[in-house]
Amino acid sequence: MIKSNKVIAIPRGAIIKERLDERNISKKEFIVRMEMSKMDANKLINDEILLTKDIALKLELILEIPYKFWLNLEEIYRGKLKMIVR
Repeated sequence: MIKSNKVIAIPRGAIIKERLDERNISKKEFIVRMEMSKMDANKLINDEILLTKDIALKLELILEIPYKFWLNLEEIYRGKLKMIVR
């Protein structure tokens, strides 16, 4: 977790993992339902690729968390990473 003055940036992978556990969805099932390769799914969970609107919409269907939440989370997280690198 990355923390700054007012906003805490939570890596999306942590939320994805938690939600998969809550919904008893295996990683294999997640990969199939996301229509991703195993490598790309791992990159998504490890916050190594950009979360696009297409990915956010799939996450909404699978994890029942609105796509706008995912896009907002991505924007905050990437913004905080830029602040740290400076």
